[in-house]
Amino acid sequence: EQQPDLIILDVMMPEMNGFDVAAVVKNDPATMHIPIIILSIVEDKERGFRLGVDRYLSKPIDTPALFQEVGR
Repeated sequence: EQQPDLIILDVMMPEMNGFDVAAVVKNDPATMHIPIIILSIVEDKERGFRLGVDRYLSKPIDTPALFQEVGR
């Protein structure tokens, strides 16, 4: 019923990895407009951007950089 304004994902999640979640979100016309930020130790920015991820930040988290991206 409600959609988030922003999705923040990690690539390494227990049942479905963040790349798979991003692919589902970006391939659904009802959710493809929702921006996605990936925060991960996994360095695969190219894959994320091919899937439609808007920003890809590496861990350890740079909190000011994260807040700046969320503000965008």
